[in-house]
Amino acid sequence: MGLSLRDPSWPRTRPSQVYGVIAGVLVMCALGASIGYLVAGPDLREGPATLAEDAARGRAERAPATERSSRPDTPLITDGVTVQVLNATGGGRVGARMAARLRRLGYHVVVINDASVLYDRTTVMWSRPPDKEAAVALAARFGWEARRKPRNLSASVTTHVVVGRDEEA
Repeated sequence: MGLSLRDPSWPRTRPSQVYGVIAGVLVMCALGASIGYLVAGPDLREGPATLAEDAARGRAERAPATERSSRPDTPLITDGVTVQVLNATGGGRVGARMAARLRRLGYHVVVINDASVLYDRTTVMWSRPPDKEAAVALAARFGWEARRKPRNLSASVTTHVVVGRDEEA
C-alpha cells in the first residue's frame, strides 16, 4: 500500500511514515542551511553582531588617540562620501541636527535613523578600508572616535556617524 495524503486514516494507521516525512523535511532543511553556511562569506559565518557586541569584544578598529583629539583645522574629505547618521542618544532631534551640520560641511547625508545601542561619545565609522581616511578626518575635526563599522551596519554608505550623548547639548 502506497503513501497517500488523501487517505483519512493515514496519520493514525502509519505513524512511522509520518515521522519519516517529518524527518525527511528536517534533513532537507539542515542540508540547505549547511550549504548556505559553506557558501556564505566569512562575515555571515561569524553570525550577526551589534555595535555593542563588537565594542565588547574589542573588535572595533579604533583610530589612534592622537586622531581623537579635536583639531578644527583638519581638512575634511567630502568628495564621494555618503553618510548615514544614527541617533544613539535615545531621543530628540539630535540626528537631524547632526545631518544638517554635516550637509553644511559638504557631506552627502543619505539617511537618518535611530541607533539600536546608546552611545556616550559620537563615533564615526567607515565601511571599507578606502573610506577610512575620510572618516578619521571627520572624527579628528570634532574630537570624536573613529573605527571600522561592525557587520550589522550597511556597507551601502561610506561613513556612519553615530551621534552620542556628548552631542545632545
